[in-house]
Amino acid sequence: MAVSHHQSSDSQSSVPSSYRSEYNARSARERYAQALAAHTFQQWKSARTDAERRAQNQQSMQRAHDSSRHGNGAFNHIPSHKARAMA
Repeated sequence: MAVSHHQSSDSQSSVPSSYRSEYNARSARERYAQALAAHTFQQWKSARTDAERRAQNQQSMQRAHDSSRHGNGAFNHIPSHKARAMA
């Protein structure tokens, strides 16, 4: 039993060490690239949602600003109503 185990480890070490180190380096590079891609995708996604949230806030602020400029938002129709009454 121990002999066959020893043999299997021997067959493993028969792979040239340069090949094995190259394989390890490549797999590490690929793992790093995948992790980097996933990370940048997360950043991009969160940045996009941040931008969308900012745009929505901007719109709602603009709406509030408009309604305050015309007085209370509920009475926005009064100026045009006055103009119609004058005509």
